[in-house]
Amino acid sequence: MNKWEQIAENIFKISFYTGVSMGRTIKLRDNIKIISFSVATLVVLITFAISGYTLAHKYKRDLEYGYLRALNELSDYVSNLEITLNKGIYANTSPQQFGLASKLMTQSMGAKMALEQLPLEYQGIDNINKFISQVGDFSSYLYSNTSREKTATDEETANLKSLGNYAKTINSNIKEMMARFDSEKIDFGTAAYSYSNLSEKTQDDTVLATSFKEMNDSFTEYPTLIYDGPFSDHIMRQKSKFLENVPEVSVGDAQKRAENFLGSSVSEIQYIADTNGNLPVYKFKTNVGEISVTKSGGYINYVLCEKNVTSIKLDYNAAKQKAAEFMAKNNIYNMKESYYIINNGVCTINYAFTQDNVIYYPDLIKIGIALDNGDIVSFNATGYLMNHTKRQIPQKIMSQDKAQKSLSKNLVVKDKNLTIIPTDGLNETLCYEFECVGENEDRVLVYINAQTGLEEQIFIIIDSDDGVLVM
Repeated sequence: MNKWEQIAENIFKISFYTGVSMGRTIKLRDNIKIISFSVATLVVLITFAISGYTLAHKYKRDLEYGYLRALNELSDYVSNLEITLNKGIYANTSPQQFGLASKLMTQSMGAKMALEQLPLEYQGIDNINKFISQVGDFSSYLYSNTSREKTATDEETANLKSLGNYAKTINSNIKEMMARFDSEKIDFGTAAYSYSNLSEKTQDDTVLATSFKEMNDSFTEYPTLIYDGPFSDHIMRQKSKFLENVPEVSVGDAQKRAENFLGSSVSEIQYIADTNGNLPVYKFKTNVGEISVTKSGGYINYVLCEKNVTSIKLDYNAAKQKAAEFMAKNNIYNMKESYYIINNGVCTINYAFTQDNVIYYPDLIKIGIALDNGDIVSFNATGYLMNHTKRQIPQKIMSQDKAQKSLSKNLVVKDKNLTIIPTDGLNETLCYEFECVGENEDRVLVYINAQTGLEEQIFIIIDSDDGVLVM
């Protein structure tokens, strides 16, 4: 008899002699086996429980270390940002400013990655996130300028100083928070969990919530930075050029224009809501999807139809013909197709406005064509409505031949056009577009500034079964 059977026999004897009965006659050895099996099962369960607890504790500890590491990295990156921004105030030559701008780009990227690893809601750190993004993009703008041997202006230097002061504020708050966590032995993970589960009334009492809320609120007087970059404040205030000073239409007029645009494809249309912002629109729901109409002028902004394409019967050329017929029917002219993508049986083609042999890429319309029967299932004119305006092309620009000399010797030119391209800051640049072939038959697009001869953009054209895209 083994050890567990002996223990079970003793338990049974004690139970038997104290009057405990099973209510039926069972042989002693059978009872011993049942009890020994139960005891063994209990031991196994306890072992698994201990093992699970150990794994859970390890997971929690690893998560805790991950949060603390991210917070330390954020502190280091912001501290370095503060130092580099302060150095930028005193740098006076292009090479030195170039190097500092490069460092700021790297440091801001690291700070953003560290911030994203923390268990925080975006709404609670929106100003901090904007600050880090703006530092990085302002640095990219300076990097671009100094690479062309342009030194920072007095206004740009003042912006560096202002950004440095805010970096100092963030750095100080992060260090204070880390000190509190350490001195008060606060579990970072628990504090984060409590923050996400507490009521709105008591959220501000947690360490994590209070610390980041204080940092975020300290940006109430954040400076306005005007520069050529995607996070520049002038972009946040961007209004439609095409609809400037155009009178508003009523909801009823907008609905009629939506019905005319959709034609027989819709049996009913219902007003949903209206939105404001940079491009105010009326939104309508139809039996096939949604459509929005601009408040100013009553222009169609977008159409999105719900359709499941189960078979492919048309190719790109057939889709392009359907899109051309659609644009002619709706009096949309002077549009040149550029790139397209096929997804879920829908071919979406990008069209750019053209005039006097100039392609205006900011003035973009996107049309989606179902490849089963050629129905127009999507239409997006936001780019056109935001950017289209009458431009004045400079008279004094270099010739195509001279601009072509700026190209790499590794490229062979196949086609060229005069174009307007958008910059990151939604400004525009007049360029020569050179479509080239490079090594290994790479298709390459190069945009050369028509006034300076400098390379503005380089793209690789990607051909696939799913379309033609630029990367």
